[in-house]
Amino acid sequence: MKHAVIKHETSKFLERAFRPGDRLAFVLVNRASGAVTQRIASVEHAVTPEFQAWLRELNAQKFEAYFSANTLHLGARGRTKADIQEIRHLYLDFDDDGARRVASLASHSLPKPNFVIHSSQNRNQVFWVVVNFDKPAAEALMRHLAREIGADLAATDCTRVMRLPGLYNHKYGSPQYVRIDYSAGQVYSPEHFPQFNADERTTRNPTPAPSPHGKMSQSERDFGYAIRALRRGEDPSEISSAIARYRLSEKSDPGAYADRTVRRAAESLATEEVQEPTR
Repeated sequence: MKHAVIKHETSKFLERAFRPGDRLAFVLVNRASGAVTQRIASVEHAVTPEFQAWLRELNAQKFEAYFSANTLHLGARGRTKADIQEIRHLYLDFDDDGARRVASLASHSLPKPNFVIHSSQNRNQVFWVVVNFDKPAAEALMRHLAREIGADLAATDCTRVMRLPGLYNHKYGSPQYVRIDYSAGQVYSPEHFPQFNADERTTRNPTPAPSPHGKMSQSERDFGYAIRALRRGEDPSEISSAIARYRLSEKSDPGAYADRTVRRAAESLATEEVQEPTR
């Protein structure tokens, strides 16, 4: 009976969040082993019993389940920016104090989100279904909103993968069901969101200073790797998984260390980057 509920919730979400014919990436990550599995599938295939059974099987083996928030070209084999076909969603990821920050969205003159994913206790991801956004405009707006509201700056690239609702989050001590709340049914366009100066900046997050004697520390090497990978357009969750794999035997919590490193790298890039004006 539990599997039937999980299947229904996951399929319902995919059918509501995307359009027929949309192609998505599904990424399964095992933090303990470092194994990463990715499949690219149409929405129609992703909601089939066979595909849903595959998702549930790996999730039961403590693989974290993610989906690409935006759609992919027909021939796409990865999730670089060049592979993104259409901006389907804008999103914000709140790593802490999620309930309060979600409640504050209206005070920032933002439209009501279409849905909110509860990835774990007080950690939320909000989504707006959108049209007529190009990639630079979508990313610039998400960076602006993340700074204004206090969301995760590392989760503002258009290649981002997010938690798949209807499955379980194994990042913490006991598995936590990833649930979703649906709200607005409207599709939003750029004029529904606040306008802002694309050249505005926040205080720069400095790159770590070199270690004494000219030698790079472990954290500096990881930070540099994260910067280079983000510039290549690689997905932050995969960069974090790679760093965590390298440091499994060296860190008490390699996953948290890797997440912090990628987040700092993304924040540094966001403040250095010359942003394109919204179109």
